[in-house]
Amino acid sequence: MAITQLTSGMTTSEQREATNTNFNYCGAFQLSENKNVYVSNSGSDTTGAGTSAAPWKTVQKAISECPPIQNGHTYTIQIQDSNATYDGFYVAGKSIILTAATGVTPTIKEVSDTTFGDACIVVAVRGTLTITGINLNCTPSTNAHMGVRVDSGSNFRFTGSSKTLTITGAYIGISVADNSFAKVDGGGPTISVSNSQYYAIHAEGGKIYVNNTAGSGNQYTFFAERGGEIFYNTNGITGGTAYYAVGGRIYSGAQASIPSY
Repeated sequence: MAITQLTSGMTTSEQREATNTNFNYCGAFQLSENKNVYVSNSGSDTTGAGTSAAPWKTVQKAISECPPIQNGHTYTIQIQDSNATYDGFYVAGKSIILTAATGVTPTIKEVSDTTFGDACIVVAVRGTLTITGINLNCTPSTNAHMGVRVDSGSNFRFTGSSKTLTITGAYIGISVADNSFAKVDGGGPTISVSNSQYYAIHAEGGKIYVNNTAGSGNQYTFFAERGGEIFYNTNGITGGTAYYAVGGRIYSGAQASIPSY
């Protein structure tokens, strides 16, 4: 069947993913070595090349250029701008490492893609995202949306000495569902969630480990349901209901030690 027939009726981003997948399984566009690419607000998704001298403009563009067949090689995206704001992004069926230049603290705002929308960062369809070595702010455009959503058998890890993932004004701070796993294990208060309409940290059929937490103004701090499990070391989130479990479990302290993915 022709590619145009397969992609008829899809959005532009869906067409790109479907087309790339079709060619990848024909043996082209596979990673043969570890690859580093770059993004900058001063870059271009049209004329950029993903190099430090000619970066792309968006993280999503960099992700779209990563083939689903990676052959065990890493694909690392580096954000170059200090204190810059980037559009949200999604990782689906790929393994991505996101980092930044020294001293850079990027802000990620709402995902604009309607297929994977409703969060600043979405990891889905058995995707893997590792954010390492940076402080990151997630600011949804509406408190009806999430900071980070991980589902459909996917993995998310935020790591780095004295680094913090900060989520403000979300419907849910971070949600892990459908046999997915998340680990937030940098030094210091590794995740700070404030002013969530409902849950700061949510597990529904998935598992999440957080080292130390901070924040305030959330209706619930930890909410585990439908087989979901939350593991944490120390909790510094104040206000609201600290723990709530409906068919899920919440572990603290020594009980919270679980392996990384």
